[in-house]
Amino acid sequence: MGSAASSELPGKSEELTALTSLAGHIAHEINNPLEYITNYLYLLSDSLPEGFKGRDYLDKIEKGIGNLAALARSLLELSRAADAEFHPLNALKTLDEAIEAFQRLLRERNVRLLKNYQCPDCTVSGSEPMLRQVFSSVIENALDAMAGDAGTLSITVSRGNAMLFLEFSDTGSGISEENLEKLFTPFFTTKKSIEKRGTGLGLVLCYNFIMRHQGAIRVASTAGEGTTVTITLPLLGHG
Repeated sequence: MGSAASSELPGKSEELTALTSLAGHIAHEINNPLEYITNYLYLLSDSLPEGFKGRDYLDKIEKGIGNLAALARSLLELSRAADAEFHPLNALKTLDEAIEAFQRLLRERNVRLLKNYQCPDCTVSGSEPMLRQVFSSVIENALDAMAGDAGTLSITVSRGNAMLFLEFSDTGSGISEENLEKLFTPFFTTKKSIEKRGTGLGLVLCYNFIMRHQGAIRVASTAGEGTTVTITLPLLGHG
């Protein structure tokens, strides 16, 4: 059994602040040409004969455009984080809503979900869309790590010292110590295939959103054995 390595919110505040300030501008610079490229690709595809042999190339171009569009959306979400409105909310309710969206995928992949909620009152001051996206990203990464194999995703929620702790543990492939150190680096991803590669901004968004909530995120993992992501949020009225 290997020893678990861990990574937590690194001292990247200045780097991410700079990225956030540029994100909206970059997103618009990507979206403007992307819109007419998409339109012309559609017109070209629609005008080609049904048996056109190069249609596979068009499909690959379309996937590339989809990746660029996803990147632009992530950059916009990053730039809009500073303007999010915070309200009192039940973190368990937001978590359960995020889990519900994955119920079909959990069944299809034969992944067992274990929930252990140890506190009934989990009220935080936060942005529901932000927190839902963080929880969804963590769950999606866990499912990707267990792709092709039945596994277990355990979600434990507890509280202590005026803080709420949400722990997501999977029995997936784990993360190497080398990659663990890069997890919160913008545009870094361990997903190699074009279909699953994503934008490399998923955990950066999680970092930024949790930082906006005055919280923390920590990732502990052992290659080949699984990963645990722990999110810490301040409970409302305990500051």
